[in-house]
Amino acid sequence: MKNFIEVTVNDTKRLINIDTISYVKESRRDKTEIILLPSGDKGASRCLAAKETYDEIKALIQEAL
Repeated sequence: MKNFIEVTVNDTKRLINIDTISYVKESRRDKTEIILLPSGDKGASRCLAAKETYDEIKALIQEAL
């Protein structure tokens, strides 16, 4: 599906619109953190800890473009 990636967060599959991703970084907990752009009235960013590696997420994003 164009512009979406599927990642695993807490053993649950999630589809993420790549236009909502602010940045991706490797975590020390064997997870990769996906930081989403602020949304809603409070404007707070959200962080998702994905099971996939940084390189796997990077490849998923490239494929979704």
